[in-house]
Amino acid sequence: MHKLLIISIAVLGITISFDSRKVCNILPDGLNKLEYTRNSFENASMIKIENEQFYQFKQNGDTLKGKIDWIYDCSFIFNFAIRKIDTSSLEAVLSKSFGRSFVELNRKNGDTVIFRTTYTGNLEITLNEGRFISASQIFSSTATSHIISFVPLIFVYSSRTKPYFSLK
Repeated sequence: MHKLLIISIAVLGITISFDSRKVCNILPDGLNKLEYTRNSFENASMIKIENEQFYQFKQNGDTLKGKIDWIYDCSFIFNFAIRKIDTSSLEAVLSKSFGRSFVELNRKNGDTVIFRTTYTGNLEITLNEGRFISASQIFSSTATSHIISFVPLIFVYSSRTKPYFSLK
């Protein structure tokens, strides 16, 4: 009986440790502004996270979508639905050397989540840093500087039941 209990606990521990579902509650579902603060030339964009899916609305009007794959507590990979890889590019060489890039959520400060992007194979390298700012904070009266810095967000209603977002 004692051996059966030990085996059951060991199997349960292994099952829990390999569970890839979201175990981090720092970044909730909803609409956020994705803003880079260091080591990036990428413009701010809006990102909607819903049931492990994401929709990223770029300022140039492009919409990217995909799935969020949680790889560790508060660490995930953006798996884009359309992925074109140029095997001769520097990005492909870096991916072969260091693994895929992923987002590591560091801390939450009110409605803002601070993150860094690094490689799965080399955690010492920080590709960039940034923050997810909740849309509730962006559209509040105390956050007018965020609204001014991201004016192109326009809510568009169509024949669909839910509004979708467009950047212009």
